Amino acid sequence: MKNTKSLQELLGLSADVFNNEKHQDIDIVYAAEDGFIFFEDNRARVHCRRIPGLKFHTITRTQALQAVELNQWENVTVNVNSEDVPVVKATLALHTTPVVTKEADSDPEAKELEALKAQYEELYGKAAHHNVGTERLKVLIAEKLSEGTNTEESQNQPA
Repeated sequence: MKNTKSLQELLGLSADVFNNEKHQDIDIVYAAEDGFIFFEDNRARVHCRRIPGLKFHTITRTQALQAVELNQWENVTVNVNSEDVPVVKATLALHTTPVVTKEADSDPEAKELEALKAQYEELYGKAAHHNVGTERLKVLIAEKLSEGTNTEESQNQPA
């Protein structure tokens, strides 16, 4: 995946969201590695599912604001390249609270939904609506399967 953001960049973007007056009541955001910030876990999951290999991070207000406050550089090393020009490499000191990383495909509910969508497409000959839920798909599939059973029974009965 090209143009992915580092965790430090995502923490900075999240801190910007948390510092916005409109979002004072938000305590958790979901930051996709492509820089999109979501307020709902499901929206981040759907977004990441559409782009292969894309992950999202659950970031709390505390984590994001600590990362900005701790804008101190640690582990500074100076290397000299072939032209004797010093090159400084540094890493940002981050908080000790771990950031939870989720892959879109690791969710069993998402896998079940994908399997149901595939079964729906097989039965109906067209793709299910992109916003359909698991329960609705189960109902539609059951209806279609019962239609097939009723049709076969009526054909087998003598007139």
